[in-house]
Amino acid sequence: SLGAYLAITLPVLAELARRAVSARRWWIASALVVVALAAGAVLVLTLSRGAWVAAACMLVVLGLAWWRSGNRRGYLVLFAVVLVSLGCLPLVGLDRLRHFSDDAGRLPLWGASWQLFLDRPVCGWGTDAFRLAFGTRRPVDFWNAESSGAPNKAHNEALQLLVTQGMIGAVAGLVLLAGMVRAAVRCWRTASAQDRPMIAVVVAGLVASVVQGLFHFTVAGTGVLFVTFAALLSRWSLAQASLGPSASVGFPALALGAGK
Repeated sequence: SLGAYLAITLPVLAELARRAVSARRWWIASALVVVALAAGAVLVLTLSRGAWVAAACMLVVLGLAWWRSGNRRGYLVLFAVVLVSLGCLPLVGLDRLRHFSDDAGRLPLWGASWQLFLDRPVCGWGTDAFRLAFGTRRPVDFWNAESSGAPNKAHNEALQLLVTQGMIGAVAGLVLLAGMVRAAVRCWRTASAQDRPMIAVVVAGLVASVVQGLFHFTVAGTGVLFVTFAALLSRWSLAQASLGPSASVGFPALALGAGK
């Protein structure tokens, strides 16, 4: 969970460091860079493969978006964080990398989750009923890996949604994702050059949140970040639609209600 939290928040640290450098606030910039470097190192030290994959996807999205928007300074900060993080791998992460593809009991868990969905495909088993339902489909492979342990989650948000809320919940989730994609595209197309780096930060954070959810489950810390980023994207999208391309949707505008 700590690794997932850091993967989602690293883009914010890098962007705030870039803004501090642009404003020539060197002490603040130095502090933010140090915190970002430490966060990248700790992310590696968590040994969470899901967080590593989420961070990799986040870095690809953020790096491409920043480079396209001309945010070279932010790109350099991001590159430094990546180098420091990779430097920690030989110290603690080589064994984890050698066993990167080990399923750690997840494959039989996911297989059983899919069977539970097929048993009740429309409404699912109920939002808090995963652990109770799992006993009806507990596979031998999961018993060999976890003994008598009963999981509370599917360790995959898509399967968790299908098992507990069925197709009705899955459709609601797809509508949410489609809305965020639409809002991101609208913001990017109409935003000014000064706003695009922050939009990229929010989108990259959402990507990291979604990717880590494919290997883990949402906790309060990561869930609050996801909801906050989604709300920012939605609000900025509405601001652009009502105020036009010349509107600024950055932090100052957001604090004033996007200019309204």
